[in-house]
Amino acid sequence: VFFVFYSIQSVYLFFIIILNLSVIITTVYLIVKAYQVAKKGRKTLKWQGLTTTILTATAYCISSLPFVLYTILARSDPSIANNTEFRRSVGATFTLKLISNVNIYCLTVTSIR
Repeated sequence: VFFVFYSIQSVYLFFIIILNLSVIITTVYLIVKAYQVAKKGRKTLKWQGLTTTILTATAYCISSLPFVLYTILARSDPSIANNTEFRRSVGATFTLKLISNVNIYCLTVTSIR
């Protein structure tokens, strides 16, 4: 399959969509596997690990949404691409996933507390 990218933003958008899809698919796969292992062995799910996995994946996907929105809007309106405040806020949301990881682990993993 050959893709034609019209700009570097198209490349970023493509890879962010692929990364989000892989995070979602991997999270669902881990939940299914955890359920299968729990069904065979100990009969209970480890909710602590599942909660951590789901919240981390959700934080990652949410943190990339502003960039996707920015890329789509910048194609239709070039003045948005030159808006410094909007670009900074989009860049700052990528740090959301880093900051949220610490909070998620502190809330869900009891050995960290």
